[in-house]
Amino acid sequence: MGQHVVIDLLEQFAVAEANARSVQLELMGDLAEQTALNARQAAELEALRTAHAATLARVTQLEAEAKIQHSSALGAQVAYAQVTEAQALHIKELNEHVKKLKADVTLSAALQTEADAVNAQQGRRLQELSENVQTLQVDLAVSKAKHVQTEARYRSEATKDAVKIKALQVKIIQQRKSADDDFLKDKRQTAKIEELKVELDVIKNKAMAREAKLVTELAGKRARDAEVKKSSEVMDADVNAGPSNTTPPRCVCAMRSHRFQPVLLVDPKSTFAQASVAYPSAFTHDSRRIVQRGGDKFEAPLLLPAWPVERKREEFAESAAKRRKAF
Repeated sequence: MGQHVVIDLLEQFAVAEANARSVQLELMGDLAEQTALNARQAAELEALRTAHAATLARVTQLEAEAKIQHSSALGAQVAYAQVTEAQALHIKELNEHVKKLKADVTLSAALQTEADAVNAQQGRRLQELSENVQTLQVDLAVSKAKHVQTEARYRSEATKDAVKIKALQVKIIQQRKSADDDFLKDKRQTAKIEELKVELDVIKNKAMAREAKLVTELAGKRARDAEVKKSSEVMDADVNAGPSNTTPPRCVCAMRSHRFQPVLLVDPKSTFAQASVAYPSAFTHDSRRIVQRGGDKFEAPLLLPAWPVERKREEFAESAAKRRKAF
């Protein structure tokens, strides 16, 4: 829109300039004609002066007419100067308006560039956030693996430190016995015992720090295991609760192991909705299978557990026994 306004202003400027030039050409033509007329009149005047004195009056009249015409020409020049000044003022205003429009166009381009830069920066930020989420997920998995390795390493170091402390204690006892025998003969033994004491204190402090850190980590792990055990007990209670009071008596459901995977068999006479209310939170019903019951094969909705309850319970018991034994 700004470009159209600039083009219209330039066209108006061109038309005004053409009009001013045409007026200037007309005035210049009038001046040229007037100059030629003055030359002819001067020649005639000189001829009439030499020819006859009677023509002086005519020459005076012609000079008066020439002065009048010259005054008219001067007036035309003044009017032309006024018109030219007005046109110059209008052209100046048009130039200022064009500069203002150019500045607006430049500002609009700068704002668009800034908006593009902000959009690009936001896109890069979103990409960085997505990469950071993926990195954090990987770091979480690595941290869990490192936690197991660190716990085993702390236990190994604690065992080594205990053996080293025991050896140092034996060594200190031996040094003390030897120092009691020849304390007056060799004072260097006492200094060596002190060094061993300092070393023993350092090792004890390190062992106590490792033990405190291990205890803290084990406390956190016990808290998480307690939460898992609590949620498992809630899930087991839901599973062991059996059918709810809203289940019709014709809905016969039973849990049994089928190819190492718990399944829920549904009475074919009961509807899918009746069977699904038996264990509302422990099972999902997203598939159908052929189930054999009483020698007859029939197609019934198979409610698969959302997690392997029995296997989860066994894994939890095994891990708890291992932790108690290790601790």
